[in-house]
Amino acid sequence: ISGYSREELIGKDHRILNSGFHGPEFWKSMYKAVLAGKSWSGEICNKSKSGTIYWVASTILLKFDSNKRAKNFISIRTDIT
Repeated sequence: ISGYSREELIGKDHRILNSGFHGPEFWKSMYKAVLAGKSWSGEICNKSKSGTIYWVASTILLKFDSNKRAKNFISIRTDIT
């Protein structure tokens, strides 16, 4: 969907796809829920590598390591453009 290869996305955060559509409060609300250990679901407007805008339905959660420390985010997305 994004036009990026797997290698180009590994280790990057969501900002690489940020379309600028959503304001700071949107992201703050999403991170607040996820960092509290809750899953977050919503619709996100992204920008592809070529600059094309696309929408995804997304569910995001935080994965913890064996010591219950935050390890990484997991996001499942479906193109709803």
